[in-house]
Amino acid sequence: MAQRPGGPPSCGTTKQPLAVRRHAGFRCRIPTVPERAAFGGASTKELRDDGSIIEVVIRELPEPLAPSMHRYKYRLYFGWPGREVVRYDNERGKGDHRHLGGRELPYAFTSVEQLLDDFESDIRQGGGS
Repeated sequence: MAQRPGGPPSCGTTKQPLAVRRHAGFRCRIPTVPERAAFGGASTKELRDDGSIIEVVIRELPEPLAPSMHRYKYRLYFGWPGREVVRYDNERGKGDHRHLGGRELPYAFTSVEQLLDDFESDIRQGGGS
């Protein structure tokens, strides 16, 4: 993953300033609300020392992806190659949901910040510290 001198990994290709968020043991540049409007999203992927992978992709869409009521398309993943532990995503026809320990559960999206907090909490509970 690309590192900027003196800063956390890049979460996208924009040169706009981005808010830094400490998240589940990694630091990621996540756009603030006005920056998301200009940039359209953020992404990062980290291979951790224990071999686990954390990937966060969040894009703002021009309109909601039915049946979701918000304008975000997202995919958040934690696991090892071949072993998914936690995944949050939304897709047309299915809406917001999360995958925990092989089970798919509905997810009530309220905000990007809450999504990241919930993802981090599930990583901690799933053994990802």
